[in-house]
Amino acid sequence: MEAAAATIETVRVGDSGTIALPPRYRKRLKLTKGSRVLVFPLGKGVMVVPADPTIDGLTERIQDALAAKGVSVHRALKGLEKTRRRIFQQLYGEG
Repeated sequence: MEAAAATIETVRVGDSGTIALPPRYRKRLKLTKGSRVLVFPLGKGVMVVPADPTIDGLTERIQDALAAKGVSVHRALKGLEKTRRRIFQQLYGEG
């Protein structure tokens, strides 16, 4: 998203936990009904980004490589949240 075009909007969480993205964001990101997005925690918030088939394939390859070495995904990801927090704080300050 271009910094100049970035704006903050408020949306409501529905009964089932759904969040409707404003139409201009769906259009900009080419999201249509059924589009897949990735949702993950970031600091005290949540980041939503369009799913990318290339990343899905890469993730599978990483998991296969870890399994071949006898390393669980859990073990590989251990400490990732702490590292992510540290990098976020370095880039953006306390969050």
